[in-house]
Amino acid sequence: MTPDEYLRGHHLCTLATATRAGTPHASTFWYANDGLDLYLAVDGRSTTARNLGENPYVAGAIYDDTADPQQARSLHFQGRAVELAAAEERGKAHDVFRAKFPATQMPDQPAVRWYRLVLYDLRAVESGGAEEGRPRFFAVNFREDLAHQVFRGVTPAQAQEIAAQLAPKDLAAGELLFRQGTKGETFFIVVTGEVEVFQEEGGRERHIAVLGPGAFVGEMALLTGQPRVASVRARTPSRLVALDSEDFRSVLDRYPVIRADFERVMRARVAEMERR
Repeated sequence: MTPDEYLRGHHLCTLATATRAGTPHASTFWYANDGLDLYLAVDGRSTTARNLGENPYVAGAIYDDTADPQQARSLHFQGRAVELAAAEERGKAHDVFRAKFPATQMPDQPAVRWYRLVLYDLRAVESGGAEEGRPRFFAVNFREDLAHQVFRGVTPAQAQEIAAQLAPKDLAAGELLFRQGTKGETFFIVVTGEVEVFQEEGGRERHIAVLGPGAFVGEMALLTGQPRVASVRARTPSRLVALDSEDFRSVLDRYPVIRADFERVMRARVAEMERR
């Protein structure tokens, strides 16, 4: 069983928050998920909401309800809570909840705050182990792994900080990620699938490259401030994670060695395009 399947098959999560000073608190919430992102509604007057206002980092767990210790399974996570301030974002949260709980009326009152939990580390606990013929339950920490892979030289703690800022982006085969000539506002890392980089000249497309898991796109426009020099679309159904321009520049400012790495990659990619 994959983490996504496990999340879709459960309904309650225990969420641990803390004040900026480290005073802990835990509560249980109904949740709905979109992939590995969790959505939940929190009373704005609650301790959880107050803690998230001071410190957005969270930990939590989702458990099987079983009396047999040999059948016990649970999923433990760490991540960052993002309050959904825009009406469009809250609307998506409502849609995700309605899909999971069609008979439930979604609260949208001033006292209710909607959050998206961006998970960057998932750990599975399975008491009985894998049995013959039973789907194996596994855990992932792909955001943290990608942060280590792409932002080389960072410590585990720094990788966690970067990973918590990465938001998922799913593309259907043939769907455009961004177009040549547009303003660059986001940096992307490919998690699954493949994307194609191409340039458009005189109504024709010129193939540049095909990039797979672990590759990144979108850094040139953010580094130079110039419009996108190429277009990117999905060759296959793909999942990416995204870092907006403000967070990307903040990472580069904090870690000069990472900036130097990206500038080297940019120069190499420009040279490759000029040779084609």
